[in-house]
Amino acid sequence: MGPDISPDLKWVPVLSSLQVLFDLAMADRVPKGFAHNYSAASSIDALVAVSQPAMWSEKVTSVLKYFFDGP
Repeated sequence: MGPDISPDLKWVPVLSSLQVLFDLAMADRVPKGFAHNYSAASSIDALVAVSQPAMWSEKVTSVLKYFFDGP
């Protein structure tokens, strides 16, 4: 689970489905990187980890994140 999800979350079939339905309707009101409002920065980290490009550095990653997400 993601870092912003409570470890106390329990799945109760009908109730949890309704909660998720209403949460998704409000998903655009959370900061970048939380819920379903994905940030480019987290995708960049994943892409670099999986692809392991040659001649890549943390500086290149930082510049790319700044380009997509800003300061």
